[in-house]
Amino acid sequence: MSIDKLNNILASYYEPVRKSIIGNDIMFIRNVTALPCFEYPIKPGVVVSVHCFSGSADVSVNMKHWTLGKNQSLTVQPDNMMQFHSVSDNFVALVIFISVKLFDDFELDAKIKANTFIYLRNIPIRQLKKVDIDLMNNYYSMLEHVAGMNDNSYKLHIIKLLLLAYFYIFANPEHIRNFVETVHSRTEQYFEAFHDLLLIHYRESRDVKFYAEKMCLNAKYLSSLIKQITKKTASEWIDGYLMLEAKSLLKLKGATIQEISNYLGFPDQSTFGKYFKRHAGVSPKGYILRHSD
Repeated sequence: MSIDKLNNILASYYEPVRKSIIGNDIMFIRNVTALPCFEYPIKPGVVVSVHCFSGSADVSVNMKHWTLGKNQSLTVQPDNMMQFHSVSDNFVALVIFISVKLFDDFELDAKIKANTFIYLRNIPIRQLKKVDIDLMNNYYSMLEHVAGMNDNSYKLHIIKLLLLAYFYIFANPEHIRNFVETVHSRTEQYFEAFHDLLLIHYRESRDVKFYAEKMCLNAKYLSSLIKQITKKTASEWIDGYLMLEAKSLLKLKGATIQEISNYLGFPDQSTFGKYFKRHAGVSPKGYILRHSD
């Protein structure tokens, strides 16, 4: 589901006091007093974050019921099943929708991203302190200000940097890491083992079978386990990590495309170029030119 489609759906349920939309990448809304209550769960297809300032909402995420109350935030991942059942008469919230493309462009540390996947599948709601709420309102004021800068060609880039800082502040990576280390399941332990191997061998092999054999598992079974916990296959994790590294290296000055190709374990520059373009939609040279300013 795209931001545009979500906007059309939400418009039929309420008329928000303040709403800002930037392309098909982000929509944030202040003073929301109602949420669409569907008969069946849906997959939002975008990152959904709801910050409740008063009242409450009865919601379900992946078929598990939760009550979102005052000074609490709800975060739902794009592939999660979500459903709003009801909201109280005094419900007031701030809502943000972020496209998968924009979220992937954040280029978060792979370990933090993996831990966040696990954490949010278990606990999509967190309590907010007063200092969190005050800081959140300041961030949204900045986001609204930047959203109105129609004459600034770097508007989306500024928004992305603000959201990245917002994530590191409110996601609390250390708390998430501690949670994952103490309560994750056997399946999640397999993911941790796979991820640790990936950090060591991602330049050596892009073959799922390579990692599965090191874990004494069948490649198909390993991929199904990884998808079960993260909604992404093992191949997607391998490609994602390699592409993250490739993009970072291409942004740096001083290394040629051939040197980067060799460093990442490709047999030649041509193979690397085809691989990069297949996943990024642009050639390595084109990517460098795009980020040369």
